[in-house]
Amino acid sequence: MTALSRSASAALHPVPRESTPSMVASRIREAIALGEIAPGSQLGEVEYAARLGVSRGPLREGLQRLTQEGLLVAHPNRGLFVVEMTDERVRDLYLARSAIERAAGGRIHETTPAATSAALLEVVEEMARAAAGRTSGTSATPTSTSTRSSSSTRRARTSPASTRR
Repeated sequence: MTALSRSASAALHPVPRESTPSMVASRIREAIALGEIAPGSQLGEVEYAARLGVSRGPLREGLQRLTQEGLLVAHPNRGLFVVEMTDERVRDLYLARSAIERAAGGRIHETTPAATSAALLEVVEEMARAAAGRTSGTSATPTSTSTRSSSSTRRARTSPASTRR
């Protein structure tokens, strides 16, 4: 092995490949998230294949992925539609999210209880100060509040991971 190939081997690694259906699903998912495709809209294969510059086969595969993810719903003999968020769906999402977050929090606390507790207590204290400031009518400036919150959130997210190393 030459000196060039040894030094380049750390920087050169395989480029991740993404299939066409995966790229189609990503683009349509993003368009839905940005509101470019409205809830309840029907997705016509011919139109979206032309807009994305792909054939209908990969488009169908990408749309099937989004159907499995719950972003699209298939109505027999009518086609695919973007899911509309009802009160019931929102409740289901929050129920699932709370279960996942509770399990993740428990797992983090099992691995690094001291660091996790300290980081979470700091966030709770900042939230209490922010709530007290709003209640008394003296709120902090938007910049200082958002900076303080995001830095404490970063600490809370990174503390458990950094203590495991």
